[in-house]
Amino acid sequence: MHRWTPLLAIGCLDPSSLVPATVVDDPTLPSADIVVNGVSRKIHLREFGDPDAPTLLVMPGAACDVVPYLVLSELSDAWHVVLWDPRGNGLSERVPAEELAWVDVPLEIEAVRQLVAGDRPVVVVGHSWSAAMLVTWLARFREHAAGLVLIEPPALRQEDQEAYAIPVGVLSDPYLDLTWSNWSVGPVDHDWMDFKMTGILQPGVPTFHCDPDDPPFWPIARPGALASLVWEDTVFAGGRFDYPFDEGLGETDVPVLLLGSGCSVIGADFQEEVNLSLFARGEVGRIDGVGHRMMVERPDAFVDTVRAWLERAVP
Repeated sequence: MHRWTPLLAIGCLDPSSLVPATVVDDPTLPSADIVVNGVSRKIHLREFGDPDAPTLLVMPGAACDVVPYLVLSELSDAWHVVLWDPRGNGLSERVPAEELAWVDVPLEIEAVRQLVAGDRPVVVVGHSWSAAMLVTWLARFREHAAGLVLIEPPALRQEDQEAYAIPVGVLSDPYLDLTWSNWSVGPVDHDWMDFKMTGILQPGVPTFHCDPDDPPFWPIARPGALASLVWEDTVFAGGRFDYPFDEGLGETDVPVLLLGSGCSVIGADFQEEVNLSLFARGEVGRIDGVGHRMMVERPDAFVDTVRAWLERAVP
């Protein structure tokens, strides 16, 4: 039986009762303030381990939050593990669409890095869309990168994207309804949008899972619906997957782990064929018997694979 939240007729319920409060409304949540393009926003941020240890900075995928990635806190015996919900996502402050421009995401990543690591370089972990975002950060701030763990990013080169386009469900009826009724028309209601996206999100992309009819449960607190819609509207120009994630990257000797699953259409085989050649010090890691949500399907194997690569590749 599927365990995602159904999209019910809620009647007169207060939308804010349907989703957890963000750091703006719940001062008990761990938070920090960052400034991006001169605007200060409050983010949900979790830290584990010794702040003087090397920093492992973890960025959740789009329409997600830190919860599925908390297993990486097991690395805090050797690393200062920091996870945050990007602006407009998870339990971080909600922001207007104009603050969610894709080109500004590297500035947010850099602001968080400076906050938690100062002048020290960090290893950064990203999943799916956030893995692609990390490549845009690397192109601009490579001197601050000690390494990257990219978990199943899409095709990063623009010229590869049409041949390797993937169905991400942006044209499904629920997705179109969410876009039209809550973003394209009238004022944005983040609580309603996030609640509705929770139901759309749980099934995920069928080709990302070992069993398309029974995807693994995705344990998130709260998605960021507006952020996800803005980001996907940017990369799906004219209905086609079309964005130069590798723009300005050039040659780089930063160590990169492209971590893929055995089942996902953008898993280990895809990463080796399409993205690996972008990175002079890149390698592909593989976890079999799982799909795109590997960190909740086989968390021990996921953490062990990342740990082994860190010990081998990052000085």
